[in-house]
Amino acid sequence: KPEPIPPENYEKQAEVYKALFKIFKRHSDVIDRVTFWGISDGRSWRWGQDALLFDRELRPKPAFKAVIEAGSN
Repeated sequence: KPEPIPPENYEKQAEVYKALFKIFKRHSDVIDRVTFWGISDGRSWRWGQDALLFDRELRPKPAFKAVIEAGSN
C-alpha cells in the first residue's frame, strides 16, 4: 500500500492542473482534446502517486474542481 500523500500536496496538484488547463484553453485552436490515462488513483498506471482527478474511492479531488474552473473562465 502506498504512503498517504499530505493534503497540501493535493492543493499544489490542483494549482498545477489549473495552470496547465488554462494553457490548453488558451491554445484551443491547436489542441483538440486532453487524454487522461485512467480515471482514478486506484487504477492509475502511476500507482501510489495519486496523479489523477479522482481518488481511490472515485471522489473528485481538488484538481477536478481546478480543471473545471480553468475551463469555464
